[in-house]
Amino acid sequence: LQLLHCLRNDPSIMGGEQIYLDVMLACEDFRTYYPLDFQLLCDIPITFQKVHYKRERPVHLHYSRPIIKVNLQGKIVAVYWSPMFEAPIQGINDVNQL
Repeated sequence: LQLLHCLRNDPSIMGGEQIYLDVMLACEDFRTYYPLDFQLLCDIPITFQKVHYKRERPVHLHYSRPIIKVNLQGKIVAVYWSPMFEAPIQGINDVNQL
């Protein structure tokens, strides 16, 4: 699932088009057409990290949570989508968890 995309990025490009996306609507559509995959994005935590070892005060930020958060009524309340901060995906020990 990629919601942001750059076709070309170099100094010769002048101007461009910006298209904004309603991520909540995109997730609702995703839930409609791919309910099992949607549930995986709600259930399986993804690790996000940012590593700053070469700073004056080195730091390693690390946090895990599912990409899509729903409340008790099933309403989508948050989407955590940041590919540039995603850590390597951890393996799942039990396939039946899926």
